[in-house]
Amino acid sequence: MWQIIYLIFLVILSSIIIYQDLKQRLVSLLLIIAYTITCVSYFLCTQHIFQLFENALFTVIYFLLCYGILHLYFYAKQKKFTNLLDEKIGWADVLIALAIGCVMPMTHFIFFVTFVYLLSILCYFFISSFKKSIPLAAVLCFSFLIYSVLTTLIVLFTA
Repeated sequence: MWQIIYLIFLVILSSIIIYQDLKQRLVSLLLIIAYTITCVSYFLCTQHIFQLFENALFTVIYFLLCYGILHLYFYAKQKKFTNLLDEKIGWADVLIALAIGCVMPMTHFIFFVTFVYLLSILCYFFISSFKKSIPLAAVLCFSFLIYSVLTTLIVLFTA
Protein backbone atom coordinates (compact mmCIF):
# COMPACT_ATOMS: atom_id res chain seq x y z
CA MET A 1 0.00 0.00 0.00
CA TRP A 2 2.78 2.46 0.85
CA GLN A 3 4.31 1.84 -2.59
CA ILE A 4 1.13 3.18 -4.17
CA ILE A 5 1.19 6.26 -1.91
CA TYR A 6 4.83 6.82 -2.91
CA LEU A 7 3.94 6.56 -6.60
CA ILE A 8 1.08 9.03 -6.16
CA PHE A 9 3.42 11.57 -4.53
CA LEU A 10 6.03 10.91 -7.22
CA VAL A 11 3.50 11.40 -10.02
CA ILE A 12 2.27 14.68 -8.53
CA LEU A 13 5.76 16.09 -7.90
CA SER A 14 7.10 14.88 -11.25
CA SER A 15 4.15 16.40 -13.11
CA ILE A 16 4.71 19.79 -11.50
CA ILE A 17 8.47 19.66 -12.19
CA ILE A 18 7.87 18.66 -15.81
CA TYR A 19 5.35 21.48 -16.23
CA GLN A 20 7.65 24.10 -14.68
CA ASP A 21 10.68 22.93 -16.64
CA LEU A 22 8.85 22.92 -19.97
CA LYS A 23 7.08 26.22 -19.37
CA GLN A 24 9.72 28.42 -17.71
CA ARG A 25 12.94 26.35 -17.57
CA LEU A 26 12.85 27.21 -13.88
CA VAL A 27 11.98 24.70 -11.15
CA SER A 28 11.14 25.68 -7.58
CA LEU A 29 13.74 24.72 -4.97
CA LEU A 30 11.00 23.67 -2.54
CA LEU A 31 9.67 21.32 -5.17
CA ILE A 32 13.11 19.78 -5.67
CA ILE A 33 13.46 19.34 -1.89
CA ALA A 34 10.03 17.66 -1.69
CA TYR A 35 10.99 15.42 -4.63
CA THR A 36 14.26 14.46 -2.92
CA ILE A 37 12.54 13.74 0.40
CA THR A 38 9.96 11.57 -1.35
CA CYS A 39 12.60 9.56 -3.21
CA VAL A 40 14.89 9.16 -0.19
CA SER A 41 12.10 8.23 2.23
CA TYR A 42 10.87 5.50 -0.13
CA PHE A 43 14.42 4.22 -0.56
CA LEU A 44 14.97 4.11 3.20
CA CYS A 45 11.80 2.04 3.63
CA THR A 46 13.30 -0.69 1.47
CA GLN A 47 17.08 -0.30 1.87
CA HIS A 48 19.65 0.47 4.52
CA ILE A 49 20.99 3.99 5.11
CA PHE A 50 24.54 2.86 4.30
CA GLN A 51 23.36 1.92 0.81
CA LEU A 52 22.00 5.45 0.46
CA PHE A 53 25.38 6.91 1.44
CA GLU A 54 27.19 4.57 -0.95
CA ASN A 55 24.88 5.55 -3.80
CA ALA A 56 25.24 9.24 -2.93
CA LEU A 57 29.04 9.02 -2.91
CA PHE A 58 29.07 7.19 -6.24
CA THR A 59 26.64 9.71 -7.75
CA VAL A 60 28.73 12.70 -6.67
CA ILE A 61 31.95 11.12 -8.01
CA TYR A 62 30.23 10.18 -11.27
CA PHE A 63 28.88 13.69 -11.79
CA LEU A 64 32.19 15.33 -10.93
CA LEU A 65 33.79 13.12 -13.58
CA CYS A 66 31.10 14.01 -16.12
CA TYR A 67 31.33 17.70 -15.21
CA GLY A 68 35.11 17.63 -15.63
CA ILE A 69 34.82 16.00 -19.04
CA LEU A 70 32.19 18.53 -20.13
CA HIS A 71 34.38 21.35 -18.84
CA LEU A 72 37.33 20.10 -20.89
CA TYR A 73 35.12 19.67 -23.96
CA PHE A 74 33.81 23.24 -23.83
CA TYR A 75 37.30 24.57 -23.11
CA ALA A 76 38.67 22.78 -26.18
CA LYS A 77 35.73 23.97 -28.27
CA GLN A 78 35.70 27.64 -27.18
CA LYS A 79 39.33 28.09 -26.01
CA LYS A 80 38.11 29.59 -22.75
CA PHE A 81 36.54 28.35 -19.54
CA THR A 82 32.79 28.76 -19.44
CA ASN A 83 30.40 28.56 -16.52
CA LEU A 84 28.57 25.34 -17.34
CA LEU A 85 26.12 25.64 -14.49
CA ASP A 86 23.44 28.21 -15.24
CA GLU A 87 24.61 28.61 -18.86
CA LYS A 88 24.54 25.07 -20.23
CA ILE A 89 23.14 22.98 -17.37
CA GLY A 90 20.58 24.20 -14.88
CA TRP A 91 20.83 23.70 -11.14
CA ALA A 92 17.49 21.89 -11.15
CA ASP A 93 18.91 19.36 -13.61
CA VAL A 94 21.88 18.68 -11.34
CA LEU A 95 19.90 18.50 -8.10
CA ILE A 96 17.24 16.21 -9.51
CA ALA A 97 19.89 13.95 -11.05
CA LEU A 98 21.67 13.78 -7.67
CA ALA A 99 18.41 12.94 -5.90
CA ILE A 100 17.67 10.18 -8.40
CA GLY A 101 21.23 8.88 -8.24
CA CYS A 102 21.06 8.48 -4.48
CA VAL A 103 18.17 6.03 -4.71
CA MET A 104 19.25 3.86 -7.63
CA PRO A 105 21.76 1.04 -7.74
CA MET A 106 25.01 2.15 -9.37
CA THR A 107 24.70 0.06 -12.51
CA HIS A 108 21.09 1.10 -13.02
CA PHE A 109 22.09 4.72 -12.55
CA ILE A 110 24.82 4.61 -15.22
CA PHE A 111 22.41 3.08 -17.74
CA PHE A 112 19.65 5.44 -16.63
CA VAL A 113 21.78 8.57 -17.10
CA THR A 114 23.00 7.35 -20.49
CA PHE A 115 19.41 6.67 -21.57
CA VAL A 116 18.23 10.07 -20.31
CA TYR A 117 21.02 11.92 -22.13
CA LEU A 118 20.19 10.10 -25.38
CA LEU A 119 16.49 10.80 -24.84
CA SER A 120 17.20 14.48 -24.17
CA ILE A 121 19.16 14.70 -27.43
CA LEU A 122 16.18 13.21 -29.26
CA CYS A 123 13.89 15.69 -27.50
CA TYR A 124 16.16 18.51 -28.62
CA PHE A 125 15.77 17.51 -32.25
CA PHE A 126 11.99 17.58 -31.91
CA ILE A 127 11.67 20.82 -29.93
CA SER A 128 14.64 22.82 -31.24
CA SER A 129 12.46 24.66 -33.73
CA PHE A 130 10.40 26.36 -30.99
CA LYS A 131 12.47 25.99 -27.80
CA LYS A 132 16.11 26.89 -27.31
CA SER A 133 17.08 24.67 -24.37
CA ILE A 134 16.63 21.02 -23.46
CA PRO A 135 14.28 20.44 -20.51
CA LEU A 136 16.61 17.93 -18.85
CA ALA A 137 14.88 18.06 -15.45
CA ALA A 138 11.60 17.16 -17.16
CA VAL A 139 13.20 14.25 -19.03
CA LEU A 140 14.87 13.05 -15.81
CA CYS A 141 11.62 13.16 -13.82
CA PHE A 142 9.58 11.48 -16.55
CA SER A 143 12.16 8.72 -17.03
CA PHE A 144 12.52 8.13 -13.29
CA LEU A 145 8.75 8.00 -12.95
CA ILE A 146 8.61 5.22 -15.55
CA TYR A 147 11.52 3.45 -13.83
CA SER A 148 9.79 3.71 -10.43
CA VAL A 149 6.46 2.45 -11.74
CA LEU A 150 8.10 -0.53 -13.43
CA THR A 151 10.24 -1.47 -10.43
CA THR A 152 7.29 -1.08 -8.05
CA LEU A 153 5.11 -3.28 -10.26
CA ILE A 154 7.86 -5.91 -10.37
CA VAL A 155 8.17 -5.85 -6.58
CA LEU A 156 4.41 -6.02 -6.05
CA PHE A 157 3.81 -8.88 -8.50
CA THR A 158 6.81 -10.99 -7.51
CA ALA A 159 6.21 -10.77 -3.77
